[in-house]
Amino acid sequence: MITVRGLKKKISKDFHLEIGELHIRQGLCVISGASGSGKSTFLELVASASDPDEGELLWNGIPYKQHLGVLRSQIGYVPSEVIAYEEMTTEQLLRYMAGLKGNLSTQSIESVLTLFRLVDIRRRRMNSLSVGIQRRIILAQAFLGAPSIMVMDEPLKHVDPFEAERLRTLFALYARRNTMIIADDDPNAWITNQHLTMESGKLYDNTTY
Repeated sequence: MITVRGLKKKISKDFHLEIGELHIRQGLCVISGASGSGKSTFLELVASASDPDEGELLWNGIPYKQHLGVLRSQIGYVPSEVIAYEEMTTEQLLRYMAGLKGNLSTQSIESVLTLFRLVDIRRRRMNSLSVGIQRRIILAQAFLGAPSIMVMDEPLKHVDPFEAERLRTLFALYARRNTMIIADDDPNAWITNQHLTMESGKLYDNTTY
């Protein structure tokens, strides 16, 4: 479980993210909200890609800052835009990201290549691939090492509809044993355990329990 307590983050001169107390449970949690409402900033905080100005996040009751190294090895993160590693091949990118996560095994790399249907393009350079396939590669790197926390910002953007439907099923299965937090403007497209809405920097739990 991820717990948010008194979280504040300045986004611009006139706009702050401000969340009192919130619990995100194991399963699939979808966050919806208008563009600019603070969803991406919140996901950056949950993924430990950014630090709050005030407040804290806890993982199973322990503050992030107390075990940040271990925590980061257990987080898979997909930002909203495709990260361009233009000269790398698919396999090189996955090996590079695996190294950042602690030299994960070749088996882990082969697993995500198969899971995301990337085996046939493993030696293709990123700049030779469509934006949709690049997106699948960025999704694949997040699954390296089977992290227990998955944080994804509009993960299916640019992915073709057939593949998107397959990935929704995959994510739902993965979320049965893990915590998966997804920002998406269409929460009805997902089978969720929890639905949050972001409005003007504040997060509301709309889940029917």
